[in-house]
Amino acid sequence: MDFSFEAINFLNDSSFEESKKIINQLKNFSLIETSFSGRYRIHPLIRSFIQKRLDDKKIYQKLALFFIKKLSTYPRATGENYQIIEKDLDNLLGVFEKCYQYKFFKEVIDLWDFLGVFLWDRGDWKKIKNYKKIIIKSCIKANDKKALANFYLRELSWLNYWVGKLNEAEKLAKIGEKIANELDDKRLLALAQIRLGKIYESKNQPKIALKLLKKAFSFFKAIENKEKQGDILTYIGEVYWQINQIKKAKLTLNHALKIVCQINDLPQKETILARLGCIALYEREFKKAAIYLKKSLFIRKQIGYRLGDFFWGNLGLGLFYWIKKEIKKAKEKFKLAKKEMRLVGYTKRTLLIDVFPLMFQKELKEAKVI
Repeated sequence: MDFSFEAINFLNDSSFEESKKIINQLKNFSLIETSFSGRYRIHPLIRSFIQKRLDDKKIYQKLALFFIKKLSTYPRATGENYQIIEKDLDNLLGVFEKCYQYKFFKEVIDLWDFLGVFLWDRGDWKKIKNYKKIIIKSCIKANDKKALANFYLRELSWLNYWVGKLNEAEKLAKIGEKIANELDDKRLLALAQIRLGKIYESKNQPKIALKLLKKAFSFFKAIENKEKQGDILTYIGEVYWQINQIKKAKLTLNHALKIVCQINDLPQKETILARLGCIALYEREFKKAAIYLKKSLFIRKQIGYRLGDFFWGNLGLGLFYWIKKEIKKAKEKFKLAKKEMRLVGYTKRTLLIDVFPLMFQKELKEAKVI
């Protein structure tokens, strides 16, 4: 575990020169050593010795404030933000756990705002499950109902959805919806409508799904949140595809694509391109399908940090080659997709809930993917 000069400077409340002098003295006494890129490391035995004697609990609160301030420099769920988290993940999780231990519940919630989405995108879903009690208890102790609703809707419901536990996902989303109604929080309510809309899409209840998604879209259009508009229109396009209204599906997805391109939302752009590619494949328009699917996978590689998306890209290309009878290429892509599926935490049940694999059940069974 290493640390940055920036963190030491913040903790000491001292000038740059004074902190540098202290660091150099510690290095001269071999109490710390240079790690990489201006970072430092304490020998594990010395670290253990110090931790056992460190009785100033507030140092963890101060470290939490340092990380929250640093991470607030960039929007959540961005590559820049994730680079900071990746470098300091062990330290961040350590501070997060210590803040909970010492009852700094507000800091626990604020840190989770950044950690939760990072762990989700990185595919570290086990940690989200492991921290479930910590987050819920911290929200209750801090009397932060908004954060509690967010956790139910943003991480817990979504996690259960993507492993195919639709009933549990619905139950958790409805807990979040109930809190949103109690708070009369229109934004949280719209977020609940998105989650439930997606769940009902997978439960093959398209009328309910469309009603909820269109309500949510109206709210986010009114507050000019283009990121959410792009997400919701993608889901609406999926529902139209599911009920075989292909023309409406393509129009809606292209509308979504136009919006996300305006704000350079690369993760959603690659999702939409993949959906358009799969619809083209469904209609056996192979040239269009190849263009969309390859563009989508290229963007996924550019983004890098959303590991789960590689699974969808390779699954789509596997289907493309399978339908074209290029069996060897198809098997290579399916093999990669299966590996990525396990890496992230998806299960075979995932292939029974998302519209894309649902529309290709026959081919996936033939290829022994499901």
